[in-house]
Amino acid sequence: MVFLTYNIRNVVDYDFEDDGRENKVVSSILSYDPDIIGLQEVSSQKSWTKEANWFTYLGDENNQTGLVSAGYAVYKGESVIGNHTIDLIGTETNYNPIYYKADKFRVITELSGTYWYTDDGKYGKTTVGSLTAEHYKAFTYVVFEDIETGARFVYINSHMEKRDTGDRLVPIIQKQSEYLDSFVDSLQTKEGYVGLPVIIGGDFNYHFGGIEGFFGNDSIIKNAAKEANKNEGAYVYGCSTVSSDFTTVGDSSSPIDHWYVCGDAYVSGFEVLDNKDGEKYPSDHLPVRLTVTLTFKINV
Repeated sequence: MVFLTYNIRNVVDYDFEDDGRENKVVSSILSYDPDIIGLQEVSSQKSWTKEANWFTYLGDENNQTGLVSAGYAVYKGESVIGNHTIDLIGTETNYNPIYYKADKFRVITELSGTYWYTDDGKYGKTTVGSLTAEHYKAFTYVVFEDIETGARFVYINSHMEKRDTGDRLVPIIQKQSEYLDSFVDSLQTKEGYVGLPVIIGGDFNYHFGGIEGFFGNDSIIKNAAKEANKNEGAYVYGCSTVSSDFTTVGDSSSPIDHWYVCGDAYVSGFEVLDNKDGEKYPSDHLPVRLTVTLTFKINV
């Protein structure tokens, strides 16, 4: 099974429609033929001078375009920032949607949702003592069922606090890591999730060593990291950021897009994909692919 995580950058900057990067992103994703795709910063903006919406190009229930026209369906979750009003500009939304091959998987809707990085998982910003995160951040989680076998697994698509947060970044990222850690651990005793493999991917905006250090020593995610040597990479990561001018790959010493594979699984492949198109990359991240075989629990 092939997973892909990709921060495709919002519609606000980098000449969105002017240079056609929206079509480059879609064609790039389709060229890798993933089974399941977790995207970050899938946004829209509506103002007096501009209206742009990623879903117009990626496809959704209202747009039979892009990934949807190629056979994918999408679980959007909720807009991480709500229907946000920008002073003197207009409105904006921002999603972490999950696309999947509609002929292979179905979503168990009642076991899926959006979880904000807050104490109760509801809409809001992360706080640590007197510190408050600059941005609203959340993860989308889905329980998938294999249509042919009835096997189920959990996929989590995460996006943590942006790196422009300054001195608040480390405590905020640590708190968000703890929320994710606690959520995954809670699934082990929650009806409908017990025994299911959990795949976690996304933009963590912090290097892998730091993120791993924030997980509890006996947590499911930490144990996945410990099992990496036995399991051919149950815990994997890679450089996936691109320079500010979108022409070169950034520093490989601090990768910020990660994969965590929890439960009975064998990771057979992992690759940071170079999708440069002409002189520029379509986004300020690179897509990261994971190939994994899971030992499924059959729904009975």
